[in-house]
Amino acid sequence: MIICTSCGVTLTVKHIMTECRAYEEEKTKHKMSTILYEIIGQSDLSA
Repeated sequence: MIICTSCGVTLTVKHIMTECRAYEEEKTKHKMSTILYEIIGQSDLSA
C-alpha cells in the first residue's frame, strides 16, 4: 500500500483525481471535474 505524502491516506487514482489537495491547482487549471466517472468519461477510449 502506498500512502499519499500530502494527505496521509492510501494513494489511489480516485484520491489523486478527486480528493488530493496537492493537485488542486492543476485540476483547476485544466477545468477538471471532481467526479471520477466524469473525468474518465472525458477521454476518447475508442482511438
